[in-house]
Amino acid sequence: MSKPHGSEAGPPSRPFGSSERKLERSSQDIPGASGAGNGLPLDEGQLAELFAHLDQTFFRPHPMTADEARRIAHYPGRDIYLVHEIDGQAVAYGFLRGWDEGYDVPSLGVAVREGRQGQGYGRFMMLALHSRAKAHGASRIRLRVHPNNARARSLYQSLGYREAGMERGEILMFLDLGPNGHRGEDVAGGLG
Repeated sequence: MSKPHGSEAGPPSRPFGSSERKLERSSQDIPGASGAGNGLPLDEGQLAELFAHLDQTFFRPHPMTADEARRIAHYPGRDIYLVHEIDGQAVAYGFLRGWDEGYDVPSLGVAVREGRQGQGYGRFMMLALHSRAKAHGASRIRLRVHPNNARARSLYQSLGYREAGMERGEILMFLDLGPNGHRGEDVAGGLG
């Protein structure tokens, strides 16, 4: 029996960058995308290096270690882990997870490399994850955000996420994916 909503567990996949390096083809044929889950490749060294440059003040979904990067890079399940690469450097990380634990609604997480925030990479990663969720048949996505993380809350609200209460001291938010997913925004349209 499926569980009603996503959990805090799961692995990541990799999005695309201005380098337009085609690392994976998804059902949406997103340029430059690569990731783990569904048999897709992720570079564990690049992922470990990115983990070392993510601000963990509010983003702590799993250990940010080389061992965890290795586990995620070789993750064989349905959960999705993405890395967004620009000119050979991983600049953003995101995931949809919970499917492998039996949840119908995946949990989303996203983080951007220190020094690269505010350049649209978080939004780009979110839109890529929305496309992947839609392709996997999800009708909703959930996430949690710390009440003091104003930048992330603003991004999530601008993408249509709605607050649904508190969970583990964080704001629980949901996005209903419409018939066209991510409110008609084009993931391959790039950063804005």
